[in-house]
Amino acid sequence: MSVKKESIFSFKLKSTEFIIILFLFTIFHVVSAFVRNGGISVNDLFGMSNIIIACSVGISEEMVFRGFLLNSVLNEKNKYTAVIINSLLFLAIHFPVWIRKGVFLTYITNGAFLQIIALSAVFSLAFIRSRNIIIPAILHAYWDFLCFLS
Repeated sequence: MSVKKESIFSFKLKSTEFIIILFLFTIFHVVSAFVRNGGISVNDLFGMSNIIIACSVGISEEMVFRGFLLNSVLNEKNKYTAVIINSLLFLAIHFPVWIRKGVFLTYITNGAFLQIIALSAVFSLAFIRSRNIIIPAILHAYWDFLCFLS
């Protein structure tokens, strides 16, 4: 493993980078909600269950994709190759959900899948830079929270 388990859960926050990413995530969601709906509003179905789902998905996916898979590949490949491989694997786990929802072809043809690849790259680089899993888990949970909110 590239990052040892003793340090993977340490909380070494580089606050300016972390806050900038959170701010950019928020701006992206606000602007896209405004373009999509002509304004900003909270989803009527938003509730505590969405917060729990966002947190648990963020933590579990980051543990698997950054904490285990990316961390393992970093020993064998350079970091950019590892990030690309990790991003493609992260994209692949979203396919069954998209197929079940009936949006697979839409997301592939309109390029929405690129958002998943970009997010995975951001989460991966946050893990590599911070050398702990907490930062990408928070970023991922916050992104999912924003998705449920709008």
